[in-house]
Amino acid sequence: DGDGIIARAVRDLFLHKSRLKNGDDRVKITMSYLEIYNERAVDLLAEADGHDDESSGAAQQLQVRDSAEGVVVQNLRHFEVGGPSEVRALMERASGRRATGSTNMNAVSSRSHAICTLNVTVGPDVSGGEEGADTEGKRSSTGSAGSAGSNDGGPGAAIRAKLTLVDLAGS
Repeated sequence: DGDGIIARAVRDLFLHKSRLKNGDDRVKITMSYLEIYNERAVDLLAEADGHDDESSGAAQQLQVRDSAEGVVVQNLRHFEVGGPSEVRALMERASGRRATGSTNMNAVSSRSHAICTLNVTVGPDVSGGEEGADTEGKRSSTGSAGSAGSNDGGPGAAIRAKLTLVDLAGS
């Protein structure tokens, strides 16, 4: 398998979703992608829904704020994704909008930091089966390295996790 770690992580995420009992109904995965360049945060997927806010084609600057829930990026769009191919298509679209420049070592070096986030929400299994059981009757893991999960309502509450992929400038 010649895929990189991001492609494998995304593929595994959707594989676990498909193996989870009623996974298609219970699991929602959304994606956001932002760029930080010259101390400005920009939504790289702003055009993905055809509703870019500025007629010039330049993306609107986002506001980054601290809140009780942590760091929040106001007006950052989140797109529901149904599989690895949708994630790949959005990543390619976003990559084409990134600020790049030429260096002695790389003709198209990124000049910005980019943060792609996959948010996963697993709802409770209301079918009456064992909570967290997959189609083979085994326990499924909803957490992964680099993710943060919360189950703040006890049994029957949704579980939330986040996979954050960061591409630093010049890499």
